[in-house]
Amino acid sequence: MAEKITIGLVFAHNENWIGGTYYILNLIYALKTLPTEQQPNLVVFVGKPQDASIVCATEYPHLSFKPLDFSYSLLTRVINKIARKLVKRNLIQKKYPTHTAQVIFPYDLQNALSKVQKKICWIPDFQEHYLHGFFSKESLEARKNHQLTLIKQQYPIIFSSEDVQQNFFEIYPYAQNPTHVVNFATTHPPYKQLNIDDLRTKYAIKGSYVIAPNQFWKHKNHQIVLDSVLALSQRQAIDFQIVFTGKEHDFRYPDYADGLKKFVQENQLQSYVKFLGFIDRQDQLQLMNHALAVIQPSLFEGWSTVVEDAKAMNQFIIASDIKVHQEQLQSYKNNVFFNPKNHIQLVDILENMPTKKLEIKAYDYQQNIKKFALDFMKVIA
Repeated sequence: MAEKITIGLVFAHNENWIGGTYYILNLIYALKTLPTEQQPNLVVFVGKPQDASIVCATEYPHLSFKPLDFSYSLLTRVINKIARKLVKRNLIQKKYPTHTAQVIFPYDLQNALSKVQKKICWIPDFQEHYLHGFFSKESLEARKNHQLTLIKQQYPIIFSSEDVQQNFFEIYPYAQNPTHVVNFATTHPPYKQLNIDDLRTKYAIKGSYVIAPNQFWKHKNHQIVLDSVLALSQRQAIDFQIVFTGKEHDFRYPDYADGLKKFVQENQLQSYVKFLGFIDRQDQLQLMNHALAVIQPSLFEGWSTVVEDAKAMNQFIIASDIKVHQEQLQSYKNNVFFNPKNHIQLVDILENMPTKKLEIKAYDYQQNIKKFALDFMKVIA
């Protein structure tokens, strides 16, 4: 029997980019669906002990951990600063962990992992090239320089959609990197055991609701949902609530979430709109499961976790008609599209929403999870 390959995964729980956290967890869950003899050994590089406990919850059978926090203590930095002046070198060297990983993913130019034989990168999307106004000049420059380094080194790159891969070659037509499209799929923690009435009470949700579970970044386009609610209220044609969940912080636009809340107050929409913030994942999923529909109004995505979450629970999706959403929903029939810059289209959809959950066509999402694992292993091979 061939020896199992050992894959190094870089993991860091980050509420400011929860999609990156879920990506690695979903990958581990997907690999767990492979036959036992095909499941790779995983060395997970973590920066904090609590990150390891999050990964352990996957119960993946071939799992080990190594630290990826190589910051010096204050004393070490002081000693080395003095040493550089006196003997022109550091006296205390960083000690990188020893490990057996043959492949690192996602490789992000970490010095500690640079000697691994095979390094595979992941670029979620190229939003900064298409929505320049959402980034500072410094951030744009840093992202571009990072991408140019990956291109110069010709590292293999995984993209989550054909749309992102096409963007890559439009932006960098001279790139020689091996590229691969691997559609990620989501695996949910248990959530259906939660009592929905208890959750309604916990979050003060009254009656029917539509949910928009997105982080509060400006490109997620929450405003179009609020514009639609305002129009519906003026028509007296809204008999449900809009529920927003997600981390209410955008470091590029610190006032973004507050601006949305101010819009709600100024237009007296409080009875129609709920902001729940960053809530427990299981709570969020059960709220999504019992919603009339899930709204994903984003202006730009690489491969939307919100869409995958909704597909995984066979929920009805109201999605912006950007290319990647059309790609994600190509074989899924429980959805409708709207122009993310035309709130009237969304108004028309919401106005005709039934007060009870729609009848949903069956969809075997488990096949998506298995395909995620198989496609990833083809890249690793």
